[in-house]
Amino acid sequence: GFRELVHRRATGVSPAEADEVARGVLACGESTGVDPLLLVSLIEVESSFRAGVVSPHGAIGLMQIAPITGVHVARRNEIHWRGPDALFDPATNVEVGSRYFVELIERFRDIETVLEAYNIGPERVVERRSRGDAVTTGPFARRVMATYRAIRTAWGEREMLSYFDRLWQFEATRIQPVEL
Repeated sequence: GFRELVHRRATGVSPAEADEVARGVLACGESTGVDPLLLVSLIEVESSFRAGVVSPHGAIGLMQIAPITGVHVARRNEIHWRGPDALFDPATNVEVGSRYFVELIERFRDIETVLEAYNIGPERVVERRSRGDAVTTGPFARRVMATYRAIRTAWGEREMLSYFDRLWQFEATRIQPVEL
């Protein structure tokens, strides 16, 4: 099942840590409507499933959330904020990151643009658009989408469809599973 898939992908972390990631991703996928396989892909690319990682730019944890982004997302989504160190907690990081991802989905609608905004910041995407520059799919978005395709293949299309049919009815504002 899903837990085993996360264990196979999350090499280099303990089984308990992989279980925590799987639980958090499933809970957030269910509450936000975002495909958990896409969240796992994002986590794998961002942090290789390491909850304690900090980027050179100060982004923290599994989904590499900047503390300033974390506080704003927490406030907008009524998530109890315990300060930037809370982003080292896998459950908090995945909840904040998932909610932020949904905000970007609602704002930009297109998966490649959403991923670029997640990576470089929504303001930079808007700035590029206002100058008339095309927002191209960069290496980050390509890596996330390649990982997503690999995970969907590993998960198995039949199992995935029955699983998602059971859990969610995707809304028009939510990401649909991407065609392979």
